[in-house]
Amino acid sequence: MSENDETPKQVTGNAGLFYVSYQLAKRGWNVLPTSRNSKGPDLFIYSQDGKKMYKIQVKALTKHNNINPGKMDSWLMNDVVIICTNVYSNPEIYIAKPKQFIVNKHGWIQKDTYAKFKDNWKIIK
Repeated sequence: MSENDETPKQVTGNAGLFYVSYQLAKRGWNVLPTSRNSKGPDLFIYSQDGKKMYKIQVKALTKHNNINPGKMDSWLMNDVVIICTNVYSNPEIYIAKPKQFIVNKHGWIQKDTYAKFKDNWKIIK
């Protein structure tokens, strides 16, 4: 698949979700995906000793672009939001707490405002 294909958004979402899951597992987290397209977190992760747990929202895009987060209350119920861009070519990861993302007056998150969170894995300790 590539960004030029007419790929359904759900397939792109799954590609990003599983890429993020893979990256988290490589970093030692136990990863539990939830039911897709339902309200709430996309992933639950917990540490090997079970003492730390995070609720994660994943947003996947075919390229580095502006984001329509949808209803912000879905983002705010999570501990962390992970944006995965370029899911079919060279995935890039942006990680921040939900309130750190700046939503403009039109309800979009501009790509230049989340670039500073690239590979911000330290937020998940």
